[in-house]
Amino acid sequence: MLAADLFARNVDVIVNEGGATSVLAAKNATTTVPIFFHTSTDPVADGLVTSLSRPGGNLTGIELRSDAMRELNLSKNSRNQAHRTA
Repeated sequence: MLAADLFARNVDVIVNEGGATSVLAAKNATTTVPIFFHTSTDPVADGLVTSLSRPGGNLTGIELRSDAMRELNLSKNSRNQAHRTA
């Protein structure tokens, strides 16, 4: 298992880009090494974190849903004078 191998190598952080299954494998391999992930699904529903505001444990990440990006695009396009979005 790759996650257990990484933990055995005494890494400082695990950056996971493989989806919920591989994040869960890393989560099960260690409770001390920080794990950073990004996902397009709901990390709470996937069992990765307890909540978005307080993920808990050693996991943190970014949730990039296409509907949120679409909403941002619609908002930006509706204001022709907007030059910056934060």
